[in-house]
Amino acid sequence: MHTDAALLDTDTLKAECRPGGTLLTMWGERIRHRRRTLGQSRKKLAAWCDTTEQTIGRIENGTHNPRDHMRIALGRALGCETGDIFEYPSFDEVALRFSSEEVAA
Repeated sequence: MHTDAALLDTDTLKAECRPGGTLLTMWGERIRHRRRTLGQSRKKLAAWCDTTEQTIGRIENGTHNPRDHMRIALGRALGCETGDIFEYPSFDEVALRFSSEEVAA
């Protein structure tokens, strides 16, 4: 996936990084998918990252924007590069997300 974040304006990025924003939701879905692929529970992931199960749940649900140290811990715990999870989505990925949300509405 390529990064188009430089093309997004600052206000858009700030909005997407707020709890419930599309960007946080996408990051949370990536974390949940990777955790489930590894067959691990939220409790186990929380222990690996030295945090609580509730915090992992909030991250996965897109209601918490983890700080850098937590992003690094999540990448290590999930056996992948931090950038693989916390990469900005391509415009195609965002367009697909918005078009599927419009269909569901």
